[in-house]
Amino acid sequence: MAHASARQRFLILLPVPLIVSAALVFSVAARWLGDAAGYLVGFGFYWLWCLSVPLLLWGRCGLRQTLAAEDSLFRRKNWLLIALLSLTIVGAVWMYFIPGLATVSFGVLLFSPIVILNGTAEEILWRGVYLKTFERNAVSGCVYPAAGFALFHLAPTLVFPAEGGVFRFIMSTFALGLVYG
Repeated sequence: MAHASARQRFLILLPVPLIVSAALVFSVAARWLGDAAGYLVGFGFYWLWCLSVPLLLWGRCGLRQTLAAEDSLFRRKNWLLIALLSLTIVGAVWMYFIPGLATVSFGVLLFSPIVILNGTAEEILWRGVYLKTFERNAVSGCVYPAAGFALFHLAPTLVFPAEGGVFRFIMSTFALGLVYG
């Protein structure tokens, strides 16, 4: 990275303070507010990171450009990517959502639309910002942010441990990050 721009260096270093601060917020908020409220506060903090970084780097116009697609995803040449993306969504629903549905409270179901905010914020940071900044570098633009995305998920597991173990959860989020990237 000898010729990396300041923006690129910033994004290479970003996962460390993001993950450490998120872990701290999840842990402290859960201790002070209880697990459920602390979990929501932790994600709120994470969303601030996800949306503040592109605003810091490019401002509002740049954030809009990050969200704008240059080409439609749903083209014949992308059939394999669309199939992989669909399989990861079905797999995630099968592995995580369906088994836990019977134990979910009404309050959690009431707040479930928040996942749209979560998914959008994550995609803006981990895919949009990195892919836009490292357009010609598959490792820095796709693999590295997939690893950061996966490792971030250690923070929420400090409040609610992952069923099936942390390693399995982190590896599945890494695979998801690669497919989305």
